[in-house]
Amino acid sequence: MGQYRGPSAALGPDFGERLTLDEQVVVETRGRLDASEDREWSGGKRVMRFWDVQRVRRAFGRSSDEFCEELHYDKAIEDEAARFGIAVYFEIAALESLQADMLVNGRLSASAQMTLFNLDSMIRTETRYRQTGKLQPRHVGLVGLLRWLHTQGVPWREAVGASLAEELPEPAGMVMGHPILHERRDPDPVCIEALSAFGARDVSGWFSKPINSARTPSVLPRAVTWAAWSDVPERVFEQAVANALLTHGHPDAYLSAGAYSVLVNTLLAGGTLSDGIEVAVDELATWPDENVRRLLRSCELDGPTPSRSELSALIEDGSAPNVLAVAAVVAARDDEFESSVRRAAEIAPEAAPLVGAFHGARNGSPKMPRAALNLLEARQVAIRLARGVAEVQTGWPDRGWTPEWAELYPAL
Repeated sequence: MGQYRGPSAALGPDFGERLTLDEQVVVETRGRLDASEDREWSGGKRVMRFWDVQRVRRAFGRSSDEFCEELHYDKAIEDEAARFGIAVYFEIAALESLQADMLVNGRLSASAQMTLFNLDSMIRTETRYRQTGKLQPRHVGLVGLLRWLHTQGVPWREAVGASLAEELPEPAGMVMGHPILHERRDPDPVCIEALSAFGARDVSGWFSKPINSARTPSVLPRAVTWAAWSDVPERVFEQAVANALLTHGHPDAYLSAGAYSVLVNTLLAGGTLSDGIEVAVDELATWPDENVRRLLRSCELDGPTPSRSELSALIEDGSAPNVLAVAAVVAARDDEFESSVRRAAEIAPEAAPLVGAFHGARNGSPKMPRAALNLLEARQVAIRLARGVAEVQTGWPDRGWTPEWAELYPAL
């Protein structure tokens, strides 16, 4: 596998079109759209001579929803290490996340159901792109979460609203045929209420117009999906945030989702959790709020297996950033799958799937017993979805998306 590559935030040739007016002024006077001659990351420090998008947004802050809209970049994964990691290890990371969830809950939770619908949506994003030329992961992800809402007992017409009911057909595709995914399993009311607002009032969560002020950790597990989105950490972070905003409007929640996705992405590319935190903290500097950065910086990743009292000091009020911090510390200092999952769950049950994903992405081979995987609910659909995401994102082992996939994973 190739050497782990640090984050690159150079402005691509198409990015200038999507900067705000203030950002464009800085680029014109101090920046460069093509910074290929500059080393942007060396020894953990940014050494670029020109202002890139990270520096611009440190100066002005993020002020637009452009990352939530149709994307205009080539999403091909070119970095060898990231491509190999996503192709080979992402399936393990996703499955161990689900297995950890089931280990502590006795069955797949509502958050795990949403993870499966998110995986399905990433493949459907490729279908939509192939059929229409539009790269709209947030839009396809929203419809995917509305399909999950429908499985929770909400009529489809009510879920999508009368104005879209004729445009969006009744849910179809491979994921809709599994009874387990139609069971209601104590979902976080925050998710139900936020998604229900779309059909009732044609409202969805945006960066500029948050859907609520929720900070609950139910936003985190499904963000594992976006670890497979790109070999550019900034893009991974943005799409995890765009999806998280659909249910959670507080920076603590959506920024934690972005950071979690970047941590898994870094591990897939051959980095460590320490590398991942460095990358995530650097990305967080371009977003509002300091709480997630503070908690990630407070994570002590070296040392013996963490004690309950040490983890309890991290959990604070149990919101998304605290759960992410607990998961990172436990995964870094306890290499055994079941003991680390249970240790984290004693403090915060929602941390369990995160620990599972960290183990799967980092170790490159399944840590959970084969017998446990055989007992995983919706095992076959989970394997097909996780493997399908890896295939459409990387084209490995011998193919990517094909027209036949449109029946299993229709665009909408």
